[in-house]
Amino acid sequence: MLPTFNPNVKRYKYRSLTQQTPVGSLRERLLARSRITNLGAVVFALVLAVSLFYNLRYAFLLSRAARRFATTPTVIADTVSYNRSISKLDHLVVVAGHAIWKGGSVADHSKDSSWVLDTAQEGHGNPSAFYAHITKGAQIALADERSLLVFSGGQTRKPTHLTEAQSYLSLAFASGALPSAPLPFARATTEDYALDSFQNLLFSIARFKERTSRYPRKVTVVGFGVKRARFEKLHARALRWGGEFVYVGVDVAAHVDMEISRAGEASPI
Repeated sequence: MLPTFNPNVKRYKYRSLTQQTPVGSLRERLLARSRITNLGAVVFALVLAVSLFYNLRYAFLLSRAARRFATTPTVIADTVSYNRSISKLDHLVVVAGHAIWKGGSVADHSKDSSWVLDTAQEGHGNPSAFYAHITKGAQIALADERSLLVFSGGQTRKPTHLTEAQSYLSLAFASGALPSAPLPFARATTEDYALDSFQNLLFSIARFKERTSRYPRKVTVVGFGVKRARFEKLHARALRWGGEFVYVGVDVAAHVDMEISRAGEASPI
């Protein structure tokens, strides 16, 4: 006998799988836990490592090629080309400038008319002293193969565009104090910005570093003898110079002028 229909009995309603499992938001699905096998983890790590390796390799090769073919330097040091023989130098010879040689006949180098002088420098034989400083610095540099001769002095006179250092170096070559044939003497250069004696020393050390990529072990300064105390007791100490320091005084002026200069150096600032 077949069962009769009873409307009071609740019937079971079938639902699909998608209807039985709550879908939730995208955030909930992303934060939901998932299972991964050891093999899947290893494969994922290998893919990540290979990708990282090739990306780093590409970046390295790209930067290397950029440095090789770049027309604009990335750092200021790239603008300086160092000569191997120059980079071995360790002795700085400084000749401090005091005036500007105009050029012309070398035979007239001791005349005031060949120089751009201050009024106080005229008529006291200063050009002869300037040339004596040049020749003394050249002698020291020629005698020491590990030295770099730096003529120091900026554009201190308005009537000319030359610097003291440029004119000193020109006179050194023109007079034969430094050899100019078959090639100009390579261990001589200029520092064209100093405006006083402290800058003569400081900027020349910086110029030595610029040319050789190192700081000097020894510094020799050539100048007026009356300025010895200024360089040794003030400038070198102010720079906390720890290497060897030598001052070579060369005076050619008249005795009365030297006494006036000494009195000026000894007077308190």
